[in-house]
Amino acid sequence: MSTTIPQCRMSAAEVLKRGTVMIVGMFALGFGIALCVQADLGISPISTIAYTMHQIVPSVSLGISVFLQNTMFFVLTLVLLRRDFRLYQWLLLPFSLVFGLIVDLSEYLLRNLNPSAYGVRILLVLISCVVIGFGFSLIVTSGVSMDTNTAFVNAAVLRTGKPYHRLKLLTDVALVVLASCIGLIFLHRVAGVREGTVISALLIGPIAGFFNRRFRWMERLFLPRGETGT
Repeated sequence: MSTTIPQCRMSAAEVLKRGTVMIVGMFALGFGIALCVQADLGISPISTIAYTMHQIVPSVSLGISVFLQNTMFFVLTLVLLRRDFRLYQWLLLPFSLVFGLIVDLSEYLLRNLNPSAYGVRILLVLISCVVIGFGFSLIVTSGVSMDTNTAFVNAAVLRTGKPYHRLKLLTDVALVVLASCIGLIFLHRVAGVREGTVISALLIGPIAGFFNRRFRWMERLFLPRGETGT
């Protein structure tokens, strides 16, 4: 599922509405990632490198590690698009920094959540998938910005002509493999890649798609009063 950003000029009211939806989505996404971390059964593929780097250098928070990983995707997108890189896409950097801070805040709020029972931890992974899918869908629906991973995959689609779902899968697999290799080299173990990673990979996409279909009505909410969508 790819996403695009509206190119038309928006009114202040529409910017406010879309921005509010995006911020709610960012908080949901960050909270979902923190839930997955607390379950301690592996993190979603998109966050595996950030989590591994956080384990290697614990003094660097997970949120900052997420921001650094997103910066990597931003640079790769810039390299792929070159002259096709649009001015609005620079918003990816500040939004990524804010998102990293949200992840750290969510981790702090959930710091005392340390379940020991395996069934409860699996349940936390499942809940995190729903929350992450919900958050990602809100961000996409807002149309204000997109996450850097989606921007990178969209750029790869533009350059290669390959289907989005195929390149998204390849990206997720590459992230998990790279994170596993980094963990083995520096920690002598694989960090953050477990059954929860597989569950997240299988569920988050369909859950986000489910919410996308339910959130189509929001396009009417964004329109100026008196206008209707076509």
